[in-house]
Amino acid sequence: YHDGNQAEFVRLLGLNEKSEWIEILPKVQMLGHSYLKVKLPTDKNSKFKKFKIEMYPDGGLSRVGLYTD
Repeated sequence: YHDGNQAEFVRLLGLNEKSEWIEILPKVQMLGHSYLKVKLPTDKNSKFKKFKIEMYPDGGLSRVGLYTD
């Protein structure tokens, strides 16, 4: 948990089987010392090889968890 120097916004991208970066989660605001849980629409046809998190402004994350149903 951070309070004061956390990234203000994040965006999540996934690298698909065609090696294209696809936006999974649009830019969303983060809050310090908090827990953000986002349920994304299910697309059974999307499979990702890698994930990339973009932070605005650039900084660091202490914990990230990506889960599937």
